[in-house]
Amino acid sequence: MNITTTPNIDSTRITNYVVIDTYKAQLPARVKFDFDLSMIPNIKFLGSISDVLWKNIDSSNSNELEYAGSVVYTFNDVLSSSIGIFSTRKKYKAASDNFYNTNENLQAFFLILGTSLKIDNMLMDFSLADSHTFSGNWRKQTIGKISIGYSF
Repeated sequence: MNITTTPNIDSTRITNYVVIDTYKAQLPARVKFDFDLSMIPNIKFLGSISDVLWKNIDSSNSNELEYAGSVVYTFNDVLSSSIGIFSTRKKYKAASDNFYNTNENLQAFFLILGTSLKIDNMLMDFSLADSHTFSGNWRKQTIGKISIGYSF
């Protein structure tokens, strides 16, 4: 969808300055498939595959396939933990980017550990994701998350 409006000319600015409002968007920007397999009472397998449509934003990008998977083990009604992976890679088509190994440096593969604690109406989640082992140089990082929620 392309929307182009007429130029906005501001008489208070220099004559060479003209603002043209252009908006470009295509939907969807991401197509995602999730699954939840819970056939064993205490074990749950979760997964996700998504296609991020970067070409809609900039033609010099390739579309990106992301995938994630995890196994959740529920010890009891209070405590559960998980282990999982997340992989993503954004690619540029420009030949000059190969000189800097841009595409290899943007690869990310995270190993994720998490635990969830539920006490009465309060839920606490702790997770740690690390990409140092298998990722490109620009995507090596460790991410920690703590969340607390309360339901009435």
